[in-house]
Amino acid sequence: MSAHVAVREARLLAEKWVRSSVASERQMGADLKQVLDAEDPMSAAGWNRPAPATVEQLLDVLEDVRAAVAEGDSFEGFVAWSMPDPDEPELAGADFGLVARYRIGNLQGQGGLRVFQGDGPST
Repeated sequence: MSAHVAVREARLLAEKWVRSSVASERQMGADLKQVLDAEDPMSAAGWNRPAPATVEQLLDVLEDVRAAVAEGDSFEGFVAWSMPDPDEPELAGADFGLVARYRIGNLQGQGGLRVFQGDGPST
């Protein structure tokens, strides 16, 4: 094989590799965009940002946590409440912004997680 033919074949292989790499990079970019555009399940109210709560709802959550801990049915959790921020329209009219996540069902084995999301504790 002549040097000219070898260079031409090497160039063709390089072009093929570049086209394949570009297509792969485009697909990776599209896949990444799809992941980034997907709704984050942890962004719902009550997970990592406060959910609107009334005084009664806050008291219900606190009683539910107290009862679960007293029964030995909850080994960990998190409850935080604050005055609604006027810059957060989703808390308009609420008495509190409430974030509550706590384990329940530990007496029955692994148990589960209860999360307050604005309409009462949900499992």
